[in-house]
Amino acid sequence: MINYIVDTDIALGTLNADPDDGVAILNLLSKNIDIALVSLVSGNVKIVEAYDNLNFLLNSIVCDKKFHVFQGFSNDSSFQDKFFFWREWQDQLDFSYKIQDKIIDVKNNIDLYFKNENVLFGLGPLTNISHFIEKNYINKHNSKIFWMGGNNLGGDFFDEFNISFDIDSFKNVLNSGIELYIFPLNQTKRVEIEVKELKYNLVKNEFINYYKKLFESWNEILIRNEWAEKGITFHDSLPIFCYLNPDKVNYINYSGYKSVYVCSNYDLATFKKFILNNL
Repeated sequence: MINYIVDTDIALGTLNADPDDGVAILNLLSKNIDIALVSLVSGNVKIVEAYDNLNFLLNSIVCDKKFHVFQGFSNDSSFQDKFFFWREWQDQLDFSYKIQDKIIDVKNNIDLYFKNENVLFGLGPLTNISHFIEKNYINKHNSKIFWMGGNNLGGDFFDEFNISFDIDSFKNVLNSGIELYIFPLNQTKRVEIEVKELKYNLVKNEFINYYKKLFESWNEILIRNEWAEKGITFHDSLPIFCYLNPDKVNYINYSGYKSVYVCSNYDLATFKKFILNNL
């Protein structure tokens, strides 16, 4: 039985940061994948904000399950100073809804959440996953990591956010021998979905207006900064899609590492349909 773990810097629109990591979790839930553990890592938001965002996400959809959540080891202070360069001109979105606590906060015995065969979805910097490797929680011979990160086919490899935030952890994962699938920015940016195309199949009716506001706000930021031409790029959903649809994706071997593969192509139309049907 495969054991699924999600490691995420879930922003979900906090300070208008990208919402696509939240969508990636919805993609998994829509396929009835049982997530054994969610570990939170600093990236687009600090861990304390990621905690609130995940809780909000679970309240906004029909989901009776509580999530076991591990708050990770990331350096929030360095993150705030160096990486969230758009804080000055973004407004906090409305989180005034009354929500229930749907999180079971896990602090000890993290190793019990790993089994013989693990699939890890890394949706942010690799700080936590590197820690799990160092602690020997992950079966190196029978596990896989699907990671959103690596602008290796254009520009400086380490310019990509998920790598540059914690280069040492990236190198540790790269050299671990665990089967690693990397999804570069130049691949995820190939599909832009317009806000008017989005459906909200999984979202409760009372939360749909919030999500519409969230995506409209993020779309405005993308276009204003010339990060997209007309639509939203759902970066963090691509690792989920490719794991679930192995016949729709091609990989190349990365720089001589036998167990490391980089996404080089995938079925664009099928990926777009996947996003629209699983949000």
